[in-house]
Amino acid sequence: MKQEEAGRVVWMEYFNANGRDACMFKDYKVLREMLIRTSGIPHRLRGGFWLLCSGSWHVRPEPQYYVNLVKNHVGIPSPFMEEIEKDVRRSLPEHPAYQSKIGIDALRRVLTRIRGEILRSDTHKR
Repeated sequence: MKQEEAGRVVWMEYFNANGRDACMFKDYKVLREMLIRTSGIPHRLRGGFWLLCSGSWHVRPEPQYYVNLVKNHVGIPSPFMEEIEKDVRRSLPEHPAYQSKIGIDALRRVLTRIRGEILRSDTHKR
Protein backbone atom coordinates (compact mmCIF):
# COMPACT_ATOMS: atom_id res chain seq x y z
CA MET A 1 0.00 0.00 0.00
CA LYS A 2 2.88 2.39 0.71
CA GLN A 3 4.21 1.88 -2.82
CA GLU A 4 0.75 2.66 -4.23
CA GLU A 5 0.56 5.87 -2.18
CA ALA A 6 4.11 6.87 -3.17
CA GLY A 7 3.19 6.32 -6.81
CA ARG A 8 0.08 8.42 -6.38
CA VAL A 9 2.15 11.30 -4.98
CA VAL A 10 4.49 11.13 -8.00
CA TRP A 11 1.54 11.18 -10.39
CA MET A 12 -0.15 14.07 -8.56
CA GLU A 13 3.06 16.10 -8.89
CA TYR A 14 3.10 15.30 -12.60
CA PHE A 15 -0.54 16.41 -12.94
CA ASN A 16 0.16 19.67 -11.11
CA ALA A 17 2.99 20.42 -13.53
CA ASN A 18 1.38 19.17 -16.77
CA GLY A 19 -2.39 19.28 -16.31
CA ARG A 20 -5.00 16.55 -15.98
CA ASP A 21 -6.44 16.32 -19.45
CA ALA A 22 -5.09 15.51 -22.90
CA CYS A 23 -2.39 18.19 -22.56
CA MET A 24 -0.57 15.95 -20.05
CA PHE A 25 0.54 13.69 -22.93
CA LYS A 26 3.42 15.94 -24.00
CA ASP A 27 6.32 13.55 -23.67
CA TYR A 28 5.54 9.87 -24.00
CA LYS A 29 9.05 8.89 -22.95
CA VAL A 30 8.55 10.65 -19.59
CA LEU A 31 5.15 8.96 -19.16
CA ARG A 32 6.66 5.57 -19.94
CA GLU A 33 9.44 6.11 -17.40
CA MET A 34 6.90 7.15 -14.78
CA LEU A 35 4.83 4.05 -15.44
CA ILE A 36 7.91 1.90 -14.90
CA ARG A 37 9.12 3.84 -11.84
CA THR A 38 5.71 3.82 -10.11
CA SER A 39 4.79 0.25 -11.13
CA GLY A 40 1.91 1.47 -13.25
CA ILE A 41 -0.99 3.81 -12.72
CA PRO A 42 -2.27 3.83 -9.13
CA HIS A 43 -5.74 2.28 -8.79
CA ARG A 44 -7.32 5.53 -7.61
CA LEU A 45 -6.22 7.30 -10.81
CA ARG A 46 -7.03 4.61 -13.37
CA GLY A 47 -10.56 5.84 -14.10
CA GLY A 48 -9.29 9.21 -15.25
CA PHE A 49 -6.58 7.60 -17.37
CA TRP A 50 -9.13 5.32 -18.96
CA LEU A 51 -11.27 8.33 -19.88
CA LEU A 52 -8.28 10.06 -21.48
CA CYS A 53 -6.88 7.05 -23.32
CA SER A 54 -10.25 5.89 -24.66
CA GLY A 55 -11.31 9.32 -25.86
CA SER A 56 -14.26 9.36 -23.45
CA TRP A 57 -12.84 12.45 -21.74
CA HIS A 58 -14.27 14.59 -24.54
CA VAL A 59 -17.78 13.12 -24.41
CA ARG A 60 -18.25 12.73 -20.66
CA PRO A 61 -21.59 14.00 -19.35
CA GLU A 62 -21.96 17.02 -17.10
CA PRO A 63 -21.53 16.32 -13.35
CA GLN A 64 -25.27 16.17 -12.55
CA TYR A 65 -26.19 14.05 -15.59
CA TYR A 66 -27.32 10.95 -13.72
CA VAL A 67 -29.12 12.88 -10.97
CA ASN A 68 -31.10 14.84 -13.58
CA LEU A 69 -31.78 11.69 -15.56
CA VAL A 70 -33.34 10.01 -12.54
CA LYS A 71 -35.38 13.13 -11.59
CA ASN A 72 -36.78 13.44 -15.11
CA HIS A 73 -37.88 9.79 -15.26
CA VAL A 74 -39.37 9.13 -11.83
CA GLY A 75 -42.53 7.07 -12.23
CA ILE A 76 -42.14 6.55 -15.97
CA PRO A 77 -42.26 2.81 -16.72
CA SER A 78 -39.67 1.33 -19.02
CA PRO A 79 -40.78 -1.03 -21.77
CA PHE A 80 -37.55 -2.95 -21.16
CA MET A 81 -38.15 -3.95 -17.55
CA GLU A 82 -38.36 -7.67 -18.27
CA GLU A 83 -34.92 -7.69 -19.92
CA ILE A 84 -33.50 -5.39 -17.27
CA GLU A 85 -34.69 -7.73 -14.50
CA LYS A 86 -32.84 -10.60 -16.20
CA ASP A 87 -29.69 -8.47 -16.45
CA VAL A 88 -29.90 -7.35 -12.82
CA ARG A 89 -29.74 -10.96 -11.65
CA ARG A 90 -27.00 -11.95 -14.11
CA SER A 91 -24.70 -8.95 -13.69
CA LEU A 92 -21.70 -9.70 -11.50
CA PRO A 93 -23.55 -12.10 -9.19
CA GLU A 94 -20.54 -12.57 -6.91
CA HIS A 95 -19.66 -8.85 -6.63
CA PRO A 96 -20.29 -7.57 -3.08
CA ALA A 97 -22.15 -4.47 -4.32
CA TYR A 98 -24.86 -6.65 -5.83
CA GLN A 99 -25.41 -8.93 -2.85
CA SER A 100 -27.85 -6.55 -1.19
CA LYS A 101 -31.18 -5.01 -2.16
CA ILE A 102 -29.55 -1.56 -2.16
CA GLY A 103 -26.93 -2.57 -4.75
CA ILE A 104 -29.39 -4.45 -6.95
CA ASP A 105 -31.85 -1.52 -6.87
CA ALA A 106 -29.07 0.90 -7.83
CA LEU A 107 -28.10 -1.28 -10.80
CA ARG A 108 -31.75 -1.54 -11.82
CA ARG A 109 -32.10 2.27 -11.78
CA VAL A 110 -28.97 2.76 -13.86
CA LEU A 111 -29.97 0.18 -16.46
CA THR A 112 -33.51 1.55 -16.70
CA ARG A 113 -32.43 5.18 -17.14
CA ILE A 114 -29.57 4.47 -19.51
CA ARG A 115 -31.76 2.26 -21.69
CA GLY A 116 -34.34 5.03 -21.86
CA GLU A 117 -31.69 7.52 -22.95
CA ILE A 118 -30.34 5.18 -25.63
CA LEU A 119 -33.85 4.63 -26.99
CA ARG A 120 -34.54 8.37 -26.97
CA SER A 121 -31.28 9.21 -28.80
CA ASP A 122 -31.96 6.44 -31.37
CA THR A 123 -35.43 7.85 -31.99
CA HIS A 124 -34.08 11.37 -32.53
CA LYS A 125 -31.50 10.13 -35.06
CA ARG A 126 -34.16 8.65 -37.35
